[in-house]
Amino acid sequence: MDFFRCFFGLLLPAALFGEGFSLAMAASLLVYPSLSLILSFLIILWFAGRYAADNLAKGQNLFLVSTKYSVTINFVIWTIFYLVLLFFARGTGTEIFFYLPLFSAIIGIILAPFTVGLLICLVIKRKITDANLDNEILLSDSEPPTDAEIETDNSQLLLTRHTYICDEGKLVIEQKIDIPSSEDAAFLNGALAPSAKYKVGEKQFVLISNGYVYAVRGFTDNKT
Repeated sequence: MDFFRCFFGLLLPAALFGEGFSLAMAASLLVYPSLSLILSFLIILWFAGRYAADNLAKGQNLFLVSTKYSVTINFVIWTIFYLVLLFFARGTGTEIFFYLPLFSAIIGIILAPFTVGLLICLVIKRKITDANLDNEILLSDSEPPTDAEIETDNSQLLLTRHTYICDEGKLVIEQKIDIPSSEDAAFLNGALAPSAKYKVGEKQFVLISNGYVYAVRGFTDNKT
């Protein structure tokens, strides 16, 4: 955009007034300054964007950040433009071209905070807001467990082995509570207990499916 402002600010007035020599002179003088303007714009855009993002993340006013962002970029690119123009135009008697780009520079500094600069800052602020929202969601998903959840998890991890004598041999059950309960692991004679109904007391039975208790009969829960 600054490239076109620069060209229109110089070449269009010369064309309208019929100054063919001035037009040709302007075209030759503006090649390197315009290239330097574009290159410096691409470089400063990244640094200014980081600076704007840091300020917006700190909660600074959007319009204030847009103004600082736009003024910084325009100041840098037009300073470099004039330095390059001065280098190539020295001793050519074309100092008149030094004044014409001022129009584009002033317009850019005045309008950018309300137009392109403001739009870019809005996009940056939106990305910061979305990133903060994602972080909040991640934090909410990774909240530490409550005391009740910790107690429940601990009770499931603290298993006690109880040995019962049955007709098939020695039945060992890893119990969460004082009596066999659902999903307790069961081992018969050192191996995973096969599916069956095991009599472990006068009127006590343990029903096992594929090595895990799924029901009991005749037990009383003595856990307090």
